[in-house]
Amino acid sequence: MDLYLFNNLGQARKVTEEWLTIYNTERPHEALNNMTPSEYKTLKQAA
Repeated sequence: MDLYLFNNLGQARKVTEEWLTIYNTERPHEALNNMTPSEYKTLKQAA
């Protein structure tokens, strides 16, 4: 997010929302044993 120069508040909200979605669904998390949240959820549901 530090690299963005936003033109307006709407653009900032859109980019932030996209980043949060990727962060919370696609990015591996160290706290989840380097799995994505969806991988972790699937693993826990299978157990």
